[in-house]
Amino acid sequence: MKTILISQATPALIKRFAQMVGVDLAPTDGDDTILAKLKRVWNSDGISVNEDEPEDHAAVGDMRVAPEGRAPGESSAFAQVAGATRLDSADTRSDPRVIMTVQKPRIGNDVSKMQNYVPVGVNGIAFQIATGQKVDVPYRVYEALNNAMRNEITHDDGGEVVEVEVHAFPFNVHEMPSRAEREKWLETFASAELA
Repeated sequence: MKTILISQATPALIKRFAQMVGVDLAPTDGDDTILAKLKRVWNSDGISVNEDEPEDHAAVGDMRVAPEGRAPGESSAFAQVAGATRLDSADTRSDPRVIMTVQKPRIGNDVSKMQNYVPVGVNGIAFQIATGQKVDVPYRVYEALNNAMRNEITHDDGGEVVEVEVHAFPFNVHEMPSRAEREKWLETFASAELA
């Protein structure tokens, strides 16, 4: 994996990276428009790509997405597992697995536009999590989503305006690893972080 400056990236790499981090691109968007949309959501001068990334795959960190019109296969990080799309990277294959559904968030105030993917970054690895369907994710991705909070203004039962903390991307968990699996992984993960 390497980081390259956006200014040195090809338009194809910029477009792929923008798609991976969840930028809503129209088929008619030109290179300048794609770059402008990416810069609105990406506050870094660099993007991460695999050094040996084949031209027909998009990459962010170790994450690969099968190109449109091609079924994900062994070379892809996507694999169908028990009806859920499984997301992996080289660093997360040993993680306990969580099967979850991330709700489709609105884009801005337009109720008719829904976001199909949620970008999640964990320890330098970016994941594009499909919304509105079951996905099989590494435990660390679940943890990132569980800790992603925002404040929302609402009214309490008495009609008073109150601020409450809610998940930035609401989700449902269908299957969680056992407590023993999570504790074992946390011990392994903590010792790897210290090394």
